[in-house]
Amino acid sequence: MHKLDPRYSEQLFRPVFEINVAAVWLVAGFVTPILSAIYVEGETLVEAFILSVIMIAIAVFYGYKSIPLLDRQLRLTTNKMVFFELSKLRKKNQLDLRYGDDKNKKKKDRRSTYMGRGFKWGAEHANRAYQVADMDSDFSQVKLPFFLKPVAKMMAADTEKLGGSPWIHGMGNEEEQIINETNWYGHSCITGNVGTGKTTLLKLMSLNALHLGNTLLVLDPKNDKDWQATIKHELEIWVKRINFTTCTLQAHLRRAAYLC
Repeated sequence: MHKLDPRYSEQLFRPVFEINVAAVWLVAGFVTPILSAIYVEGETLVEAFILSVIMIAIAVFYGYKSIPLLDRQLRLTTNKMVFFELSKLRKKNQLDLRYGDDKNKKKKDRRSTYMGRGFKWGAEHANRAYQVADMDSDFSQVKLPFFLKPVAKMMAADTEKLGGSPWIHGMGNEEEQIINETNWYGHSCITGNVGTGKTTLLKLMSLNALHLGNTLLVLDPKNDKDWQATIKHELEIWVKRINFTTCTLQAHLRRAAYLC
């Protein structure tokens, strides 16, 4: 049924029958040559082996088909911390290209920065959110396969520490989000409960602004020491990386004014 059909429904949180089908085909694929070796002799063994390979291939197909559903259902109730090194952020933001000596490479600079992983919200995600809203608060309708339950338990500590409702991460397929600086020309307002990552996001935006060579002004009533240290450290590392002189270093250190 086509997605434009009003009767269409994804049913992403249904029982994952594909994994059961894959298990049956996989067992059949391994059992077939064994039984053939026990009860049959001669050329039939070759045929049994070929049939076994076909069965295992079908099992792999259905197993692969079940992965998106299993991943989405696992993320309904779990969350995880992802740590991103600053050296990787500099690479993502193409500092070597932006501030290198090669003028041809500088022309390729799209003035974009890395903002993490996520997805653009659309109608399909709203449809999935409605499906989640119709479930019980503990998502008892979703039954994880036995092999995913230990994974969910291992992620329980991070999920509890991060708080919030992790199910929103399962609404779409997360990809790297590279944002052009023109997206920040207007005003932005970031809201959220305590501990949901507002300061972490602002820290990332601060670093991205510096990587673009922009002037950064921070008015922080909380006087976040970690935020201050991150900005100062990144300026020192960044300036050394592109071989500024000491005089230029001092000028760029003044570029980031942190007002408490």
